[in-house]
Amino acid sequence: MITLLLLGCHIHSGLTVPAGERFVLGDNPHGSFRVRVQNTSDLPVAVQTTAAGAVVSETVLGPGAVTRARFSPSQAAVFVNDSDASAQLSVHVRGDVGLSMGYTPLP
Repeated sequence: MITLLLLGCHIHSGLTVPAGERFVLGDNPHGSFRVRVQNTSDLPVAVQTTAAGAVVSETVLGPGAVTRARFSPSQAAVFVNDSDASAQLSVHVRGDVGLSMGYTPLP
């Protein structure tokens, strides 16, 4: 489930990533953007930077942890939940907010 609040060039979202899935943000032509994400669940969640489908970097967020990342026009943000329960995140996006958003199952 995604709850979005759009304010100009800013998105604030409560994001649920189901078990065994990933949420991809920005897998489309877009400008640069930056993300602040907080893991509000009791499960670890990986935050990846991808370019052309390949993982460029990855940070694993423990419960309550916060990270910030910048993404170029050729990159996407991917939130990965490889656990057996849903994970919750608080996501703030600034910059280009014309980003594709979608869930995909983990391979």
